[in-house]
Amino acid sequence: MTDDELALQRYLDEELNRLQPRPVPSEAVYGRARAIRHTRRVWAAGTVAAAAVLGTALPGLGLIGPRHIAPAGGTTVTVNAPHADKKGGYVFSGSAEGKRWTIKAAPGGCPSEGRYTVVCSGRPGDDPADFASAGSAGSTTTYEVFFGSKTTRIDVALSDGEQVSLLPGVVQGNLVALLVVPPKLGITRVDAYAADGSPIAYSIPFQADGMAHFAMWYQPGQVPTQAEASGTITGTTQSGKPASVEVRIGPFGICYTVAPRPAPGAIPTTNCQSLTALADDIPSRFPDWVAVGGRVNERVAYVDFMLSTGTIRAQSVRIGGYAFAVGFADFGFQSLGEVDYDGAGYVVPAQIAAKP
Repeated sequence: MTDDELALQRYLDEELNRLQPRPVPSEAVYGRARAIRHTRRVWAAGTVAAAAVLGTALPGLGLIGPRHIAPAGGTTVTVNAPHADKKGGYVFSGSAEGKRWTIKAAPGGCPSEGRYTVVCSGRPGDDPADFASAGSAGSTTTYEVFFGSKTTRIDVALSDGEQVSLLPGVVQGNLVALLVVPPKLGITRVDAYAADGSPIAYSIPFQADGMAHFAMWYQPGQVPTQAEASGTITGTTQSGKPASVEVRIGPFGICYTVAPRPAPGAIPTTNCQSLTALADDIPSRFPDWVAVGGRVNERVAYVDFMLSTGTIRAQSVRIGGYAFAVGFADFGFQSLGEVDYDGAGYVVPAQIAAKP
């Protein structure tokens, strides 16, 4: 598969309501997360499967229960504790701005509503929780949440001061929860708890266009030190098409945002990664251009990207203490390699430096 075909496949994954949840990289204490689509947690002693078949209470959940903190203006979002029905399936329910929703998952099956597809095709990663989101401009955002192996409750803080607790049900052998958030609200923080009620970790997401993006997890009591910064990387393709990527850096990690072509309901595409990630995931804008490059060593002054359609030279730019070199190419090429250079024109080993 050529690079442009790979970029097209990635674009379609992003646009089709993000059918696969992305990796959620974390601090070193949790190790580098792997893509949800490529991993599957091994659950101890088959307790998950037993709960799904027998409809019994999930182990470890008896010590905690759902909580809800309502803002001064009243409750906007509610999520009920999932429960097993008589057939051994799970029922998920809640409300958003007074509109109730109910989703059922048959034993060993998928949710009854088609938009909840990730809980069938995705798998949990290595972090306390993984979030997959879907939505369009001005509409509610749906979240499919995978619980980590030690997580039994997830508290979600919303931008209006409301706090909603998520407890897991079982779908395809995974502990999951469903959440619906109205377009006027964002997620400001997520806390994961163990069965005894002790905190495991928390995350501060990046909120963009109605969706929360998670890339960093912190230990309880750990204070993020990364200050917020932003910048825009611009350029043109070989054929002269203008292109740009907005970069945001903060306690949420590093986030790349690309504006879409004007269309009803279209929203920008945002990908986020941890501050220590070893690879970049800059969105492309199909069918206009593909972004190549990303973070580089702080010594790098420019990068030559060798493509089958020619060489693109991208100058290094600094944003928030990090260096980036991003070029833009037309669709229809193969990558032949890249070379990083310092200010004197000497080759710099291709690696990403940690934050200065």
